[in-house]
Amino acid sequence: MTPLGLILTVLLGTAAVLVLCIELGHRIGKRGSHEEPPGISTVDAAVFALVGFLLSFAFSGAQTRLETRRNALVQEANAIGTAYLRTDLLSEPGAVQPLYREFLEARIAGQQALPDLTAAGKEWERSGLIGRQIWEESVLGTSGKEADRRLVLDSVNQMLDQCTVREVAARTHLPMPILGLLGILTAIAAVLAGRAMAQAKNPPTFHRLILAAVFALVLTALVDLEHPRAGFIRLESGDTAIYGLQKLIR
Repeated sequence: MTPLGLILTVLLGTAAVLVLCIELGHRIGKRGSHEEPPGISTVDAAVFALVGFLLSFAFSGAQTRLETRRNALVQEANAIGTAYLRTDLLSEPGAVQPLYREFLEARIAGQQALPDLTAAGKEWERSGLIGRQIWEESVLGTSGKEADRRLVLDSVNQMLDQCTVREVAARTHLPMPILGLLGILTAIAAVLAGRAMAQAKNPPTFHRLILAAVFALVLTALVDLEHPRAGFIRLESGDTAIYGLQKLIR
């Protein structure tokens, strides 16, 4: 499914559910008493305030995780580039440099497979095996050269560590129970809003649609922010770094 198709599916599905919730609340309000009991408006306001607070908190965390993923990708590219340049210190650079090309191709293939973590994980596992070969060749290539060995092996170790950091960052998202809680609270808020609108003589259809659309847009944007590459949100700056490195190594 294309990013546009995925986003539209999430957006329209969420909007449809919220419209139904508003309609449910409207019918509940019509069946109830026309006189609103004391304190009801306070409860409604508290629920809406809580939903707003949780959504803002979720957006803040999602933005932080997006920046972490972008920084991890750039740092990985830098680490791979540094390790590759230090292959010149090996006794036979030609024995290990092709492995770096394979390693980088596996890392990029994993990146392109996202948001499918299963497919990405297979490519990352392949890069891990190649990384082990790079380590072994680096050890052999610096035999008898202690100063060069320290530089080369430190850079290889940092490269492999940074790849692990990036993999963990790619797998870290807003926990599903929290996302589900946000959805439930938003649905409850929609029901309360529909009930409040039942007091009007003429049902405000336009405002009900606007409320559902606004909540749906916010939740869809949150999901897109949590799962870059699945929708419209990308990691262009990090991609530029890794693809630039690929051209350099080639």
